[in-house]
Amino acid sequence: MKSLLQRSLLAGFATLVLSGFVTPSATSAAPFPFLQPGFTQSLWGVYPNFLGGVAFASDGDAWVDFCAFSGSPLLRFDRQTTVLVNGTLIHPLVGGVPFASNAGCGLTTHPNGSLYSNTSSGVVQLDGNTAAQTGGPFGPAGNALGIAVNPNAPYDMVYVGSDGTLYKVNAALSSFIVFSLAVQGSFVDGISWDPTGAYLFLANRSPNFRLTILRADGTLVIHTFAHGSGLYVPRHDARSAMRRRRSRERRGRACGCRPWGLSSSWACG
Repeated sequence: MKSLLQRSLLAGFATLVLSGFVTPSATSAAPFPFLQPGFTQSLWGVYPNFLGGVAFASDGDAWVDFCAFSGSPLLRFDRQTTVLVNGTLIHPLVGGVPFASNAGCGLTTHPNGSLYSNTSSGVVQLDGNTAAQTGGPFGPAGNALGIAVNPNAPYDMVYVGSDGTLYKVNAALSSFIVFSLAVQGSFVDGISWDPTGAYLFLANRSPNFRLTILRADGTLVIHTFAHGSGLYVPRHDARSAMRRRRSRERRGRACGCRPWGLSSSWACG
């Protein structure tokens, strides 16, 4: 249930990020016109600046950084408290000011209670209650974006290197290995494990806007593209994905649809 709560908060927190330069009264329209069943969205907090990575303190407070290459302070939004601003209940900042830290943009919560951030100097460990740096930087230079904790013990992390190489690093920041070269040379943004830890999802900005899916051993499942009717995501592996794609093509031709960009996406009408 904790992971579902955090995913729900993340969905809602996109409102905060998108509302960084406006007042609560100006955000009557929801930012996402569609949400998958089970998710909700609301204005959760505001700050007059561009915001980046989101992680969580042990009490559920949200830590948010300013999306720097390194040296970013953190904001802490109080989950337990709300205040009324222009007719909207929002969660206030703890202390009212940023906490000194050394975050990049990518930020994640670890089961050991620490926060970890991807920076241009490698991975840093931050205190989950104070945001102070307690370890690192360690490992090859990062792209300051994607970092995610595998949900299975020993809870190693994968982060995106400066050239798109994916590295795996342990929580003690004492060892690292190359996790995958599948997207080396690509501009990878956020990354996230599925709840079982079997698949890693990567949001790519280049060479194309696409979702990449890797197995837990770092091998490639598929690159998927968003064109026209939406995004096609496989459930199991590349072979079953290809079977479903061929089935979509047959159904598409039968109803008079046509390919849109790639054969995995179809437009009708």
